[in-house]
Amino acid sequence: MVDAAIDVFAQHGYQGATMEEIARRAGVAKGTPYLHFTDKADLFYAVFEKWMGEVMASSHQALANARNTRERLMAMALSAVDFMDTHREWFPLTLEVWSASVTPALRDRFANIMQRMYAGYRSDVAALIRAGQSEGELRKALNPEAIAALLTGAVDGLFLQCWFDPSLDARKAVKGFFDALLKGIAIPNQGDRK
Repeated sequence: MVDAAIDVFAQHGYQGATMEEIARRAGVAKGTPYLHFTDKADLFYAVFEKWMGEVMASSHQALANARNTRERLMAMALSAVDFMDTHREWFPLTLEVWSASVTPALRDRFANIMQRMYAGYRSDVAALIRAGQSEGELRKALNPEAIAALLTGAVDGLFLQCWFDPSLDARKAVKGFFDALLKGIAIPNQGDRK
């Protein structure tokens, strides 16, 4: 049901999607979605939760082969870019959730899921930065939370740019940005432990 809903919401948007069309795509009777979801907003919320879970799982899986903090941070960002590129048709769902988060009737629920998604990603990035500091790879004076917030914003903003400009090479942009950033926050030699 949720997979069918992803397709319908991505194709028609939240306002244009109907529970009847979602049921048809799922191959079930038109009343079946209401056995699992109270309304369209409830199903849309489930769609975004699934999408968010898949993005986070993809990021965590990418860390498995990374050998150091630099590779971990790059792998995490590139996995998000690769996921976005693979599921480009899902990106409008993010815009729909942003829109839902300012609609009075849906504000609390959808603003909450966006807050959790961003907080989770920032927390993961900050943990990687702190690990890099304790392992002597990154400067001790860094504020992991501040850097994590700005890196999250950079990757999120890149998604938006890629949606509006498909010719933008997101992988190249991430690699260039992270290369410069990581050189700037890394300890350049063993004599500099600031």
